[in-house]
Formats: sequence, structure tokens, C-alpha cells
Amino acid sequence: MAIARKEKVTVLGDYDVDGVTSTALLVTVLRRFGLDPHFVVPRRAEDGYGLSRSAIDRALEAGKPICSSALDCGTNSHEEVAYLESLGLTSS
Repeated sequence: MAIARKEKVTVLGDYDVDGVTSTALLVTVLRRFGLDPHFVVPRRAEDGYGLSRSAIDRALEAGKPICSSALDCGTNSHEEVAYLESLGLTSS
């Protein structure tokens, strides 16, 4: 639906090999579908491990997306997912 509507999309990846790979792959696919996704890969020293509020806040500096996707992170980040939901976003 985001593709058909050309909505604003944000991809939040992870800094390890599979996280960067999945981020690059999804961004490439979204671009081929005509979107211009904003993406953020967390900084280990600043954002720590996994999904973090600081990485989320940095991802949202470009504005609130209609669609967001967290890749290779967040499975145990219940507080951070609740934070996303409090902002009106859900993660996938």
C-alpha cells in the first residue's frame, strides 16, 4: 500500500553484516518501486546494541513516516517498540 500511494518510508536497520545487508536490499527494492526511503543504520558506540530510542529518534529527524520497518533488530526491544507505538508507528 505504501508503494501504491508513494508514501514516506523509513527503514531502521542494524549495524552488523546481516542488518546492513537487509537494509541495503530493502532500500534498493523500495527505490525500484519508485519510493525514496529514508534509512538509518545505528551507530554501535552511540546507539548501543539492538533497537534503541536514540536510533529511532535519529531515524525520525527526517519527519514521521507513514510506514516504518525495523530490520534485524527489535525482537527483545519491548520498550522501544512501545515507544514507536506511542509515536503512532508500529514496527515490522
